[in-house]
Amino acid sequence: MRSIAALVVVLVLAGCGSSPRHAASSRSDRQLLLPKPQSAGRWTKLLLSPDGGTYLGQWSGECEIRTAYLISARSGHARPLTNYGRGSAQSIAVGWAGTRARVRLPQGQPPRRKPGVYLVDPKTMTLTLERRLSRQRGC
Repeated sequence: MRSIAALVVVLVLAGCGSSPRHAASSRSDRQLLLPKPQSAGRWTKLLLSPDGGTYLGQWSGECEIRTAYLISARSGHARPLTNYGRGSAQSIAVGWAGTRARVRLPQGQPPRRKPGVYLVDPKTMTLTLERRLSRQRGC
């Protein structure tokens, strides 16, 4: 239920072309300072982990290129799962599977990752293939 509340707040703040910097967490006594990782784009999703320590965020950047981020619920420090500008594939935030984030890499992550759904450990950023997908073409 916490994830849905956080998602609603982010979507409301992200509407109408604004650049959200704050989103209320599911705890009414705190706010999360969201980084703006690129000059163009917006946050479209924010899902709190079951343990309350990490958010899985979705950034939609220039040309609708999507990048999933793991964001510390305490500090707001955000770590991208891929870097499209450096040749890595897009990453799409799906949700949580226990303590690990679930993300989709539609084109894989060159040179060694295949297209699929991966589980990501927020502490080590280790990706583990959960399910392979066929390669998707296009943007």
